[in-house]
Amino acid sequence: MLDAAAIESLRELGGEELVAEVRNIFVAEIPALISGVEDAARRGQADAMWKAAHAIRSIAANAGATRLALLCDTVQERGYAGSVEGADELVQQLWAEFDRARAALEAIS
Repeated sequence: MLDAAAIESLRELGGEELVAEVRNIFVAEIPALISGVEDAARRGQADAMWKAAHAIRSIAANAGATRLALLCDTVQERGYAGSVEGADELVQQLWAEFDRARAALEAIS
C-alpha cells in the first residue's frame, strides 16, 4: 500500500516525529485538495483541477502513497490538456485511494 522506502527515508531524516508530521499533513490537507479537484471539475476549470492534483501528488509522494500520487498524474494530464472529462470517476478513485493510504499511514504509527 505504501512505499516502504519512502517511509524509511522519512525515518532516517527525522525519525518517527517526521513520519507523524507527514502523516498529519496528509490527513489534514488531502481532503480539502480532493474537494478542490472536484469543485474545479464541476466548474469546468481544468487549470484549477490540475493544480489541486499537483498539490495532492506532492503530499502523497512524500507520504509514500504511490498509488494516490500516480492517480494524480492522470488528473494532472487531463487538466493540462484542458479537459475535465471523466473527472467524477477520478475523484471517486482519489477518495478511495486516500482512504486506503490514510489507513496504512495510521497503521504504521
